[in-house]
Amino acid sequence: MLTGEHCYLDTTDECYFTDEYESCGRPAMKGQILSLKRGNESAIVGMAQQLASAMPREWIRNYTFVPMPPSSGTTSPARSILRRQHFTDTRDLLVQLGDTPSSHNGWRPMPDQRARLLTLNELEVHPQPNAIVIVDDVLATGSHFRAAKMIVRQRWSHMRVIGVFLARVCWRRGTACGLDSIRQRNGCACRLERGSAATAEYF
Repeated sequence: MLTGEHCYLDTTDECYFTDEYESCGRPAMKGQILSLKRGNESAIVGMAQQLASAMPREWIRNYTFVPMPPSSGTTSPARSILRRQHFTDTRDLLVQLGDTPSSHNGWRPMPDQRARLLTLNELEVHPQPNAIVIVDDVLATGSHFRAAKMIVRQRWSHMRVIGVFLARVCWRRGTACGLDSIRQRNGCACRLERGSAATAEYF
């Protein structure tokens, strides 16, 4: 478990990742993620296989998998990957209401700012999920995940909401997370090993 490396996460959040975006100066997953964002078919297939091999069987059978909607544009790497899975329940449950500026341009929104741009897709809310697994490409500050979790829990206040990411970026040494007091929160993320039975407290 890694604490304090994703400034908007705290110990109530349940987040997992399969690999590092960059590691000790090595590209790690960076090249594959960039290919995925460009819609490269081999990258999509490879990432889909990697994700499926790491998923606990209980999740595949019983949980609802939801792609994180893209911040801008129409291409969703997470949706591309989930379309190639054979999970029991996959839904486009979250909808982005408008484009947001790229984080590369310096816009680092807090979760409540992001939450104003998200809503539930009312066509997908029934039946009520047992638990929701939100899938995204990269975990950085955790702001997008926290916003999505807020929206889900406005409808189902005690819903288990899990974040699964293909890679993560450590922001512990960065200054992009906003206020110092927020940086001191104990954000938690765990590596999701192949076929692991990942569990955590989520209330």
